Amino acid sequence: MMDDTDCSCTALVIDAVTTPVQHAEGPYWDEEKMVLYYVDTFQATIHRFNPGSTHHRDTHQKIG
Repeated sequence: MMDDTDCSCTALVIDAVTTPVQHAEGPYWDEEKMVLYYVDTFQATIHRFNPGSTHHRDTHQKIG
């Protein structure tokens, strides 16, 4: 039988890193540039996030 007091779990912290999006999908991690790309299909926006600098950039593009 497990005793819950023996659990050495770490609390998970989730931080918002961009402005809100309506429907984010298609995440792609660029290993060379160390940035995350994803799209907001409802707003026709491509996002680029650099976790090292916390710089976020987006551009409106026709998607699909």
